[in-house]
Amino acid sequence: MKRSRKMWTGIGVVTLSQAISSATQGAHPVPESSGAAPYTHRTAGPPRADAAGEAGKPSGETYLRDGGPSDTRVRLSRDLILLHGYALAADASVTVGDWAAATAHILASTEELRTKLEPYMKGQGVRPFAPEMARLTTAIERKDAALYAQARVDLDAHMARAGAAIKKFQVPYHRFILRAAIEALKAASSAYDAAVSDGRIADAVEYRDSRGFARAAGQAIVSIRGDLDRVDAAAALRIDQQLAALGATWPAGVAVPVRVMSAADVAALVSDIEVTARAF
Repeated sequence: MKRSRKMWTGIGVVTLSQAISSATQGAHPVPESSGAAPYTHRTAGPPRADAAGEAGKPSGETYLRDGGPSDTRVRLSRDLILLHGYALAADASVTVGDWAAATAHILASTEELRTKLEPYMKGQGVRPFAPEMARLTTAIERKDAALYAQARVDLDAHMARAGAAIKKFQVPYHRFILRAAIEALKAASSAYDAAVSDGRIADAVEYRDSRGFARAAGQAIVSIRGDLDRVDAAAALRIDQQLAALGATWPAGVAVPVRVMSAADVAALVSDIEVTARAF
């Protein structure tokens, strides 16, 4: 996914409010720098597994052409995982009192995900995330931790509703969620690469994004762990071990570490998980 938001930490919550508001109005343009094709979507029916649509007609699979998965059923779940990851990143920033960084995480979720995710989810009967994001915005404006916590509960609930709306099209479910989680881990690796410079964390916002994406992906895999075990217990255990090794990249807590793993090592660990996942 295109990463273009390092400047956002200083632009303030007024811009955040405007961005969240505009994300629910009119057309949903692709950022000029993304190189992606214009987003088009169908208004009804299940997500399709093919990328081009019939006879080359645009369909839901033109959705966010960023080199990611062509199967929209995987892509939608990936982006819900990433949206959760952005929220976890914002949580970490709020915990340390960095409200400006929390603004950056929420803006990123709007520009990179919601403006393209929501029209397709609407076709599955899921309303936009605007009310939940507006409550987050208000909490950030007020620097109100209690209000923020309640807004996050509301956002988690609506993300769960969105996931349930497409679950019926994802058979077998564990295979789609595992693929989506791996794509989210690739985004975590990309964000980590953007965060690291000369063996240290040079960008705390990117670092928290990478940690949020990885933790959200890990939680998604945990949610299907029983299914994975029934298919191939040895491979499921191997994924557990590989996730544990990858988790060392982001130590417990919310502080940004001084000593860090190399971006190449992180990418290699994600690749190992992807290879193991072929068993499913």
